[in-house]
Amino acid sequence: MTIAPGTAAGTALGSVYTISAQFSNCSAPAGATTNLFVGVGSTMTPTFVQGVNYQIVGTPSLTKSASCPAISTTVFSNSVQASVNPAAGYANCTFTLTASGRFYLGTSRIRGDQVIPTSGASNAYSSFTGVCPSGSCGTFTVGSQTKTGAVNIPVYVTACAGVINATQTVQLPKVSTSTFLSNTTAAGKTPFEFSLDTCLDKANNGEAGNTGYDAHVSWTFTHTVANNVIDNTGGTSSVKVQILKSNATTPVDATIHDVYVLTPGTNVLKYYAAYVNPSGAAVTPGTVRATAMVTVTYQ
Repeated sequence: MTIAPGTAAGTALGSVYTISAQFSNCSAPAGATTNLFVGVGSTMTPTFVQGVNYQIVGTPSLTKSASCPAISTTVFSNSVQASVNPAAGYANCTFTLTASGRFYLGTSRIRGDQVIPTSGASNAYSSFTGVCPSGSCGTFTVGSQTKTGAVNIPVYVTACAGVINATQTVQLPKVSTSTFLSNTTAAGKTPFEFSLDTCLDKANNGEAGNTGYDAHVSWTFTHTVANNVIDNTGGTSSVKVQILKSNATTPVDATIHDVYVLTPGTNVLKYYAAYVNPSGAAVTPGTVRATAMVTVTYQ
């Protein structure tokens, strides 16, 4: 899923995630308090999955066999604790704890794609942690596990909300053919711009070690003469076209992308369109029409 910049922290991601864990062949001596934690989200938030939080929802359920002692449950924000504190020893106890939760957008900034895994670290938020505060805990065997719902959520927050003036026509002025005779420099330079809207910046990343976002701008166009010369594909003149960078001198190259460091808010990218006659030879009069496509990626 893609989350737009400005989405409020606490926004739910995906569906409800349910963990059902069975502990089988459990035994312990009298007075051996055991705390078992299920669905421990804190081990993955925020250091493992950047900007994603986990929260228990609803009331957990617990079923147990007759041979089990009393078992109490305590619900924390991102885990459920099952506490066994037997007055007498027990054996062959089997119990199942089921808890549900949701993933939420946290306050830390997401950096690129973040996937809540189905295995590996914390076993996709279905970790089982046992704590034995007094004496021997005895034997607790983790049996079957069932996980349903949003087990694997790829989350991506775009660096900018969108592009302003993404599609536009740049009208170049009329220029005399004599301008191009023995002249290979750009002529009829006409400014244009497009903007990256509501961008996140590297100065406000909210996450240690995050170097922030850069915009990588690349151009695609038909070029048979050079990588920085756009063919006149729809006109009658032999004159061609160039797109110049904001200095009005350096042409963009179809094989090289430009990198812009993003600032917070709207980022305006300025360019020029111009005629060019790479050969310097006499040109034929007529019309000039060329098309270029720009692609912006964030890294």
